[in-house]
Amino acid sequence: MIPSIEDIRNLAAKRAYDAPIVTNYYRSDVVEAILSYALPEWEWCSGNWAGYDFRHRGVAGHEIRLEVKQT
Repeated sequence: MIPSIEDIRNLAAKRAYDAPIVTNYYRSDVVEAILSYALPEWEWCSGNWAGYDFRHRGVAGHEIRLEVKQT
C-alpha cells in the first residue's frame, strides 16, 4: 500500500495529538509516520524521551532498535 500525504498527516496527527494539526515543531512525528508505512513489520514505539523510535524482532528473537533522525 502506498500511503497518500493525507494518510501520513492523519496518522501522525492522531498518534501525537488526536487532531489534524501539524506544525514544524512536530516534524519528527510526521517523519516517523512516513517510516511506519515504509517499515510495516516494525513497531512504532517512540514516546517522550524514548531511546529509540521503532523496534523489530530479528533473527533468533533479538530486538533491533531504530532511532530516527531528521533535519
